[in-house]
Amino acid sequence: MVESDTSEELRRLYEADQHDRKEGLIDGLMERDALRRARVEELVAAGALRTADDHFHAALVFQHGGSVPNYWRAHELARVAAELGHPRGRWLAAAALDRWLVRQGKP
Repeated sequence: MVESDTSEELRRLYEADQHDRKEGLIDGLMERDALRRARVEELVAAGALRTADDHFHAALVFQHGGSVPNYWRAHELARVAAELGHPRGRWLAAAALDRWLVRQGKP
């Protein structure tokens, strides 16, 4: 898969995640989220993420994962997005870290 194909796929996964939430599509949301995360995990494992947008889009999918490991993964990906210059990368890294801490009962 070439970089632009990966970037396009990650963008589509991110947009689907956001669409579900903006439209209030709750029925089956957890299952769709799990499918998106599984695909993003495959792309991460393959080393396919290259750009700030790639990392941001992947991080947002993990941010909605509902578990401590997913929040940490979101934090790590968002941190890279920020380092690569994504304008919302630092915000997402902080938000994911906050969720990671709160989910563990920490301030």
